[in-house]
Amino acid sequence: MICQEITLRFARDDDGDGIADVIRRVFSLYPGCPFDRSREFPELDAIASHMAKLGGQMWVAETKGSVVGCFGIIPTACPRVYELYKVYLLPEARGRGLAARMLAGALDFARAGGAHSVRLWTDTRFIEGHAFYRRNGFVRLPVTRYLADLASSWEFAFRRDLVSDASGRNAV
Repeated sequence: MICQEITLRFARDDDGDGIADVIRRVFSLYPGCPFDRSREFPELDAIASHMAKLGGQMWVAETKGSVVGCFGIIPTACPRVYELYKVYLLPEARGRGLAARMLAGALDFARAGGAHSVRLWTDTRFIEGHAFYRRNGFVRLPVTRYLADLASSWEFAFRRDLVSDASGRNAV
């Protein structure tokens, strides 16, 4: 159990090993969900540079120098649409509002970039994540996609519109 304070910061290129460990540990919770960094996650070798090239941002959550979560966002080819990217949090770090804090930072980044909506794709097996997205204003779309990855993954699509209220502030 993680009892220490968890801090959020922007990811650095040298965070790849910590992020890879988080993803590997999350994948291990699901049957048939293998992790192969070299084949499927080469961007982790320089994640901050990778995100910068895409016009996005990645955050990591850490405690005592160990990464316990990550959360990224990138602009898409669709004007004013951003996409959540590499959203993972170790089970022992959940239930503390950490994911909500990371999401708030990602949504602020998207708003600052002029986004009107944020989308994401998530493995159909990640039930806890689906509930988190729904609690935070995302709606599941009636589409799925198949990834020809090592896990033969199927993914659900979710979207959250970012709208402005009368004061010009962004709201759900």
